Amino acid sequence: MADIFREVDEEVRTERAKELWRKYGVFVVGAAVLAVLAVGGLQLWKHMQAEAAAEASQRLEQAASLAGEDKPADAAAAFAALAAEGGGAGLLARFGEAAELARQGDTASALARYEALAADADAAPVYRDLAQLFRGMIELDAGRPEAAIAAVEGLSGALRHSAAETIAAARAALGETTAAVAGFKALADDPEAPVGVRRRAAEMLAALGGSS
Repeated sequence: MADIFREVDEEVRTERAKELWRKYGVFVVGAAVLAVLAVGGLQLWKHMQAEAAAEASQRLEQAASLAGEDKPADAAAAFAALAAEGGGAGLLARFGEAAELARQGDTASALARYEALAADADAAPVYRDLAQLFRGMIELDAGRPEAAIAAVEGLSGALRHSAAETIAAARAALGETTAAVAGFKALADDPEAPVGVRRRAAEMLAALGGSS
């Protein structure tokens, strides 16, 4: 009988963890896309003529504003138009378009955009890795934790903490509580992890019945 109660309790904790991650998932992806646009926009200013950079930056900002106004369809269309023109601004717009497609629930199209970005030999490695990270997050949100793990495994450098967070959440979704707890605890205790990652890891750890 005690074993049955433990199993039920574990299932409840797992469901709580899944729900918590669903709440954070959109925030994590959205914040990451904004970071891409911000960093990429800076590089755009450095490598393009001032007039072209100003116009591209303004159009990116307009598309991002539509996203902030909770108009994903309009934002996706604005990003897509800019993406079609190529160049540095087009690369950043492709990330924005993929994110807005995901917000609309068009998971297949969003994944296709991220897969294309990850395979784009003309894009800098950091952008290809970011595409893999976002792809993993979308796979997890779509209920495919194994695919999420496969997408982000091996990511290192500045993305290693976000990749580890995604993997830990995927382990929780798979019911692999011990592995999930270990992953979130490592993140919560890692002084090099971003503050937001550590905070979310601590909350996920508590939801799974671990200790922060």
